[in-house]
Amino acid sequence: TLRDEVARLSGELSERQKLHYSAHDAHLGELDALRQRLSDLTASHVADKSAAEERSKKASSEAWDRWESERSSLKEQLSEARMKVEELTQLASRSQHALDEARSKRQALKADHDRLEAEFAEMRTTYTTQNQELLHTL
Repeated sequence: TLRDEVARLSGELSERQKLHYSAHDAHLGELDALRQRLSDLTASHVADKSAAEERSKKASSEAWDRWESERSSLKEQLSEARMKVEELTQLASRSQHALDEARSKRQALKADHDRLEAEFAEMRTTYTTQNQELLHTL
């Protein structure tokens, strides 16, 4: 009968609707699971990226600090070397001055020595001559 047919079709429709809604709910569940997975992966990616950036900043900062420390150390060594060069230059200047004074004194002493030697030779000649004259007169 028509009623039986309508009832059967209505039952079949109801059954198909249940299957459809059940499949729809399953798809929605899968979709929610995929959304959650995407959210988790995004959060993980953001955290990894942030951690990588932080490590990079830290490594860069540490490298910069090492460079600054080395630069400071080299500047200090350069300053010390410049002071040492200045000290050595002053010492060389004083040494040259002392050497020039010593040479000057040596020349003066040599001149005095030559003069005294000449005077002595003259005195010896005079003494020898006077001595011979005295011996001659005796």
